[in-house]
Amino acid sequence: MFNERQLLSLGKLLKAILELDVDLPAETPVCLTGGSAQAGENVRELLVITFSDSLEFHNMLCDYLQTRNHIGKLFRLHAYRPPQNPVENNVWGSDGGRGTYKSEFNKIRDGKFYNLSAFEKYINSGKTLEKPSKIKITGKIGDLFNSNGNIQLSCGDSSYLPIPDNSVDAIITDPPYYGNVMYSELSEFYYAWLRLALKNKYEYFQSEHVPNSAEVIVNRVQEKEEKDFIEGLTAIFKEAGRKLKKDGVMTFTFHHQEERAWGAVLQSVLNAGFYIGSIYPVQSESSVSPHIFQKANVRYDMVIVCKKRESEPERKHWSVLEDEIYFKVEDELKRLERHKKNLSSEDIFVVTIGKCLEVYSKHFPEVYKGEKRVSIEEALSSIREIVDSQLMHTRFNQVAQETDTLTAIYLFYLAGKTSISYESLNKALKMRSLRIGEVISAGLVEREGSQLLVLTPSERKEVLE
Repeated sequence: MFNERQLLSLGKLLKAILELDVDLPAETPVCLTGGSAQAGENVRELLVITFSDSLEFHNMLCDYLQTRNHIGKLFRLHAYRPPQNPVENNVWGSDGGRGTYKSEFNKIRDGKFYNLSAFEKYINSGKTLEKPSKIKITGKIGDLFNSNGNIQLSCGDSSYLPIPDNSVDAIITDPPYYGNVMYSELSEFYYAWLRLALKNKYEYFQSEHVPNSAEVIVNRVQEKEEKDFIEGLTAIFKEAGRKLKKDGVMTFTFHHQEERAWGAVLQSVLNAGFYIGSIYPVQSESSVSPHIFQKANVRYDMVIVCKKRESEPERKHWSVLEDEIYFKVEDELKRLERHKKNLSSEDIFVVTIGKCLEVYSKHFPEVYKGEKRVSIEEALSSIREIVDSQLMHTRFNQVAQETDTLTAIYLFYLAGKTSISYESLNKALKMRSLRIGEVISAGLVEREGSQLLVLTPSERKEVLE
């Protein structure tokens, strides 16, 4: 992961930071140092943070971004990805360059100055202006509820929050994306270096590796399955519920293409005594992001706002709820097509299915088919069918308007196939008030028993001429 020159350079740099003798001017504000005795430690740790940040540009997994004329950092993708032609950077810094210690220090320094004099940007008459922030972060890091400060920073298991019950208005979090990102495995890259500097000062760096036994994730290497993910996330959400005030909200972001992942998160939310109050789509990745460029990936995060369930939900029959979901999908698709024309099919699916989960969650677990409760898995499967059907219907109508109905039928149901069952095509066309006889008469297919053979262009030559 590092060549010998990088290990030597990075090792010498870290050693110099840890041995640095800090002598700050007498007039340095106490807010910068925490007192003269703490000054050296604070400065050294700030430089260690800078060192940690620069590591992403000094390893053998960096490549060169030719279109941008600079080095590419390691975690442009959420993975360890060896490049075909690795590029080595200048560790200390030069007049130019990206990711050098010099440039990273300037970035950290600017951040500290902002911390001391925070401001907000706003636009007025087309000009970007600045104004001081109304609320400043003050006080020592510690016990928020027994001090004069306004922050509390802690490190630990999220299933135990060291704050009073019923004490907070909102909990905003970002749970793991099921099995998409291996957080502890990726953070080992930084941890191995940070441990060298901090293991004798903080208990969090005592372990040789990143502690991951309690990590909530789906990972076959760690032998963690979906049930482990649900149990872990449920415990975290239950703890959040205990700390929230009666009318408090728990908000988190999530996106995933897999139905199982949505089911696991929804199961955790509902098991913890919440229901989904509302869901808002927010673009999370640029269209040229390496995570999604030229891939069928979701670009939109769902901001999911959950509320504590205070009473037993009203019993609902699935057929009634299904109608409500159907119209919810229809309205959402119309809104998306009207306002967000650059949405991919994957984005539209995730946004609409998220909205449908609002409806289902409000009545969970009192949703029935006959006398049998509808499980989350059954609900998700049915919701997917509704969304797929509506999405297909919307796109089908667009293509039919731009070309003609027969062309739309061919593109949506026949292209790329050699055959299709008479029953399935007839059912799909009936939903759109179309007759299968017209498709046969047009020479797109030829019936052979219960199957329809899709004719090739050469087989349709006479009809086309």
